[in-house]
Amino acid sequence: MTEQTDLDRINAVFRVYEVRTNGSVIKYYGEPKVDSKTLFTHLWNDFAQRRYDIELRREHGEYVLMATPMRDSGEKKHINVILAIATVFAIMLTGAVLFYSVNPFAQPLLIYRGLPFAAAVMFVLGSHELAHYLVAKRRGMKASLPFFIPLPFISPVGTLGALIRLKGAIPDRKSLFDVGVAGPLVGLTAAVVVTIVGLLLPPITPGSALMPTVGWASRFSLR
Repeated sequence: MTEQTDLDRINAVFRVYEVRTNGSVIKYYGEPKVDSKTLFTHLWNDFAQRRYDIELRREHGEYVLMATPMRDSGEKKHINVILAIATVFAIMLTGAVLFYSVNPFAQPLLIYRGLPFAAAVMFVLGSHELAHYLVAKRRGMKASLPFFIPLPFISPVGTLGALIRLKGAIPDRKSLFDVGVAGPLVGLTAAVVVTIVGLLLPPITPGSALMPTVGWASRFSLR
């Protein structure tokens, strides 16, 4: 961020009269031309694309715009993958029991019947979380991959949903709002698509969709 074109963009909101570097940290000494909110909105994405966080502070009576490299959080992505696979299985298991009265202990090979249900739920849930993630990245924010939460039997759909973590500073309220609203809007669209597809598919045959308590009770009843 020390090239002339970069300095020109910084000077549009922060008049720079001196630049110092300390290793990978860059300090721009100068005077703000706008309020801090406008300054961050103007410069945040430029620095974020170069993997820098920015901070406005005062040192010895001078304003300093300090750019520091974003830290690698060492995120263990395999945890996200394991949780996603576990959630698919949990939803598939719940769907098999709920709609086909499959006894997972006596009929483990029939659990696959819940796969269409798992695909539908994961499509809606994944779309919702992916929207949060992509918008956060677009706004220059550091976000984790979705953490899916499997919960078979207790949850009526086999999962408690998912979440992402925002790490580091947030550029402004508008960016936070955009990240927050993106998930529900995309998730709602995905839900409408799933609903339309479901209405076009043939219904489950009567008798195969008994509640699991009824199906299981009939298997274990005394004769």
